[in-house]
Amino acid sequence: MSFSTNEVTFEVPYKKTDCFSVALEVINELNKWRVKSENQITGVIQANVSPGLTSTTWGDVVTVSLNETSSGGTSVTVSSSAKAFSLAAGMQQAKNIDRFVDAFSKKIEQHEKVLIPSSSNSSVADEIMKYKQLLDAGAITQEEYDAKKKQLLNL
Repeated sequence: MSFSTNEVTFEVPYKKTDCFSVALEVINELNKWRVKSENQITGVIQANVSPGLTSTTWGDVVTVSLNETSSGGTSVTVSSSAKAFSLAAGMQQAKNIDRFVDAFSKKIEQHEKVLIPSSSNSSVADEIMKYKQLLDAGAITQEEYDAKKKQLLNL
């Protein structure tokens, strides 16, 4: 049973296998994070995050779920759940997610992107929204977002 959970989902243009190995690397490199379980077939990794010395929580469980998309990329869902009730838990879950997404975004760039075909059914607004979600998730930079938006709007 979890007391507080935060979650974010974003899509990246990389193969699920690459995303899985990068997610494991990131978890093993983050301070106070330890892999609890991993299953490459299902694309799920769970990690225990130990509380800090001044923490008001009992620690957290972070779950990373990876699913291949129809376009060949990967949908990444990161959720962080408190192990016990705490008034500060929600803030800690957001920090856990931010730390993972930041480290994952930097490390995944070392891998080869898959070509994601543009859907003829999607509008320019849909495409811009997709890139805005990637920006909000930290998967792309503000500059990359601005450049793609400019390209889509033919500016």
